[in-house]
Amino acid sequence: MFFHIIFILCNLADLAIIKKGAPLKKSCIFLLHGSRKPKQGEIEGIIESLELEEGMRSHIAYLELQEPSFSHVLEHCKDDDEVHILPLFVLEGRHVREDIPEITADLKKEAPHINFVVHPHIGQWSLFVEMLNKKIKDL
Repeated sequence: MFFHIIFILCNLADLAIIKKGAPLKKSCIFLLHGSRKPKQGEIEGIIESLELEEGMRSHIAYLELQEPSFSHVLEHCKDDDEVHILPLFVLEGRHVREDIPEITADLKKEAPHINFVVHPHIGQWSLFVEMLNKKIKDL
């Protein structure tokens, strides 16, 4: 979980998009797999400690096993102009490769005004290998 905090903090700068005019309604969805035995409040505490762009709403969503589901959270973002999706997955499995794009595409049909930005999963973040190397050196 420590890696998740570092990765999120180091990559939130990528979310800032400067636009002139009326402020955009933006959301950031932190997307996790879900667990049969979740630790209550663990991810919520991490997300609350982040400094999101002013006015950006944060949501936590799960693909399986826990609520709220990704589809449910996306429904709550229908009035937004921009929705950033941060898949907190280390590896590119079926969920990253197929499920996330399919679910997002379905909602895009219903809400074409929304700019959906699906960010790379954690395993693709350049900081991931750096953090692993540092951890290995500290062993």
